[in-house]
Amino acid sequence: MMLGKSRVPVVLLVGCLFALSQSRLSADEDGNSGFRDVLEMAELRPEVLAEFSDDQVKNWQAEDWKLLIRLLHRLNQYSTAQQSDWAQAWSEPAERLAGDLVDVVGTVESIEILTLPESLAETHDLRSVYYCRFRIEESGTVGTVLSSWIPSGWQAGKAMAEPIGFRGILLRDSSDAPQADALFLTPHLAWYPRQGVPAGQLLLVRQGMDVALLEEVQHGKPFVGPEVSREGEAFYACLVAMSRVDLGELSTLAKQSVAQLADRWRESKATDRQQRAIAAQVLERNELGLSSVAPLFLQPKQMTGRLVRIEGTARRAVRIAVADQPELNSYFELEIFPPDSQNHPIVCCVRNLPAEFPTGDAIREPVRAVGVFFKGWLYRSREVQSTEGETGRQQRLVTPVVVGSVEWLPRPTRKESLWGFWGGIAFLLVLAMVLLNAVRLAQKDRRARAARRNLESVDLPKN
Repeated sequence: MMLGKSRVPVVLLVGCLFALSQSRLSADEDGNSGFRDVLEMAELRPEVLAEFSDDQVKNWQAEDWKLLIRLLHRLNQYSTAQQSDWAQAWSEPAERLAGDLVDVVGTVESIEILTLPESLAETHDLRSVYYCRFRIEESGTVGTVLSSWIPSGWQAGKAMAEPIGFRGILLRDSSDAPQADALFLTPHLAWYPRQGVPAGQLLLVRQGMDVALLEEVQHGKPFVGPEVSREGEAFYACLVAMSRVDLGELSTLAKQSVAQLADRWRESKATDRQQRAIAAQVLERNELGLSSVAPLFLQPKQMTGRLVRIEGTARRAVRIAVADQPELNSYFELEIFPPDSQNHPIVCCVRNLPAEFPTGDAIREPVRAVGVFFKGWLYRSREVQSTEGETGRQQRLVTPVVVGSVEWLPRPTRKESLWGFWGGIAFLLVLAMVLLNAVRLAQKDRRARAARRNLESVDLPKN
């Protein structure tokens, strides 16, 4: 009886699943039409987007800018993983329609700044868009991408040749109008520099990381969510990239970077007290081939992406599970206390620990951390402080975060420790000899006094 009543819902469910599977198959056959479907639900159909043209961008009216803002808003609503399901490489042969989501790799050759109308800028918090001309080196194809963000070091109006990549919305394909270039829209230009940046950033680029993500890092704050910035994406990308680097190569490059930084501080003309103190610390630690932690605490923005090499005692090592990163299931977080950190920890995040390395909150292991400095992180200490008249509360601290690898250093060998043992034995022997000599002198003195007393008690014969 119950089975008979449930037949209709079951049939409907099977029918819905079949329809859903067919819709997914048709979407797969149509390439990345999934994102076009998203746009069409917002009444942003291909024929509407096709009205954008490259030669009209600089003369856009308010309605054109409103449409562009709507497109950016729709794209930013979806995660990087969801976008990856829709996007296709521009190099792949396929029929393109306005609204397709594509991945493009090329070289930016020039940038201009386009200013939005003041009314829109105030309402949507978007004051300008960057008009970037780029070239795809393999094919020689020239195109234009409108971006709401570019790396801070770039300058508009100058010729350049910066390797970039972007995931963007196709506004117009050059095949539709051969006399014009393809036009794209993106919220972010990925940057893969070949020179002009610290060695740590070049190392990350070699592992395929977009180092423009490092500009999303917010120092002196807790780790922020994706609604605030792409800092989390930058952290995981950095962690994966550093895990691919050979430890020997990483250590060699870090030593060179430490020496180069020391040379710059040596040549600098530090005037204020803090700068002179930092320079002294950097030069002192450089004598040991190590980084000073002073710049990491005091100048985090300038140190982002630089290679560091730190030795100290690891007092904590814990595994951190990661649920939403396809290339990363977990990583390890260590608290390292170098001798120059004034008992403040350096947090080191690594993909793996050395074999048999202990974990927990109460370890004492000598280690060397080598990697790139990522962030000055505001966190709450595990120790609870209490003041008179107040309940206990955790202290808020800012500590450097380094992403890279960790080496487990050997403890002092027994041979080295025997010096202390034999030194102690020698001290005891000397002390025993001193005491024995004191006893012998005391006994000799007592015998002499006794002999004098005996002599005085004897009556000498009179003449």
